[in-house]
Amino acid sequence: MLLKGGDQVNKIVAIVQARVGSSRLPGKTLMQLGDRSVLARVLLRLSQCKKVDQIVVATTTNGEDDRIMNEAVACGFQCFRGSESDVLSRYYGAAKMAEATHVIRVTSDCPFIDPVLIDRMVDHYLEQARNVDYLSNAFERTFPHGLDTEIFSASALAIAHAHGASAAEREHVTPYIYLNPDQFEVSNFSNSENLSHHRWTLDEADDWAFFEAVVGHLPDPLVTTDQVLALLEREPQISEINARVQQKTLADSKPINQKLAG
Repeated sequence: MLLKGGDQVNKIVAIVQARVGSSRLPGKTLMQLGDRSVLARVLLRLSQCKKVDQIVVATTTNGEDDRIMNEAVACGFQCFRGSESDVLSRYYGAAKMAEATHVIRVTSDCPFIDPVLIDRMVDHYLEQARNVDYLSNAFERTFPHGLDTEIFSASALAIAHAHGASAAEREHVTPYIYLNPDQFEVSNFSNSENLSHHRWTLDEADDWAFFEAVVGHLPDPLVTTDQVLALLEREPQISEINARVQQKTLADSKPINQKLAG
């Protein structure tokens, strides 16, 4: 367990949202990338985090997501099942089940998620925990898309769950927190070099082709961010495979960045 402030015990829980359904690339989370599924890769990489006490997969109660639960259990991790559309309530339930004091939000379509980066962010978050309720590395992007990480207190999650009302707040989990600066202190975690032009997340067929190309050169499921960057510098044509794919999120929107700057 991590400690903060005297003898107060913190429990840092990484919650990975995952489901089979996907309009653009159905079943992407369970697609076989090299020697294991995308979800198994994410979980293995998270298991390397030194500052994470527990990892939970949060999936839906849909029958098709039995496969997600089975994969999580086969990988040795606990699974929580909840609403498909109300992902906020799913996170709240998973956090309560795990008795989390702080939550790390990760999605299951990021097979290069970086455990070293997550540990750095946890250290930074805990250093400011008395003054910061929420930390993200995606408000002002400087990391590759696909290394997205959010860290927030369980108490902030509980407030969002109780008061978040819009469809976007329920679906995207954290908007109620970062869009209410009068209630919560939010902060951005930036990289020293802007790597935001890289796309390492799985949404479309071109993304899948990108990952297959990278894994063809670097099959180790624990490949580091630096190793991937070095490969893409040597083989820039690999980055072109999914360069056309665009993904907009609430965190990228102008109003949110304005609120952070204000």
